[in-house]
Amino acid sequence: MEDQLKLFLDGNENPAKEPPWGPFAATPRNGSTPIDQWTKPSGRASMKRRISDLLLAIGIPPQLKGYRLLSCAAELRLEEEVPFGRSAKALYAQLAERFGSDPQKVERAIHHAIELAWARDGGKSLSRAMGFPLYAPHNKPGNSEFIALLADKLRLERQG
Repeated sequence: MEDQLKLFLDGNENPAKEPPWGPFAATPRNGSTPIDQWTKPSGRASMKRRISDLLLAIGIPPQLKGYRLLSCAAELRLEEEVPFGRSAKALYAQLAERFGSDPQKVERAIHHAIELAWARDGGKSLSRAMGFPLYAPHNKPGNSEFIALLADKLRLERQG
């Protein structure tokens, strides 16, 4: 096994052959993950994956309704279906219509997701995900501010 590992790390092993510890354990030298090599999403699928990665990095669990709502809200903001100048209530109404719910329930679910992520580490993961320090532990962002931060981060990444 040690010989196989050495051969694989040196790059002398047959590339079609899996490493001895399985296909998901190694990270290629180009920096992409093994799963990226098999599924190369384009356009909208890639953005959905990036939104999902960002929400998970912030600490919002995917089983929450707020996770799906935040993901959709960020996507709507990016696609300019809901411009930045429009009120949060209009966004909640659009999300409620899309998910068959009430705007108040949408607002509460998003608030709960943000609260849960904030309670875990006081916003440290949000600061790490955004790439710079944002808030003191007692200054939690509101729903609109959080959605705007997500959309702005994703827009900047997309522009390069």
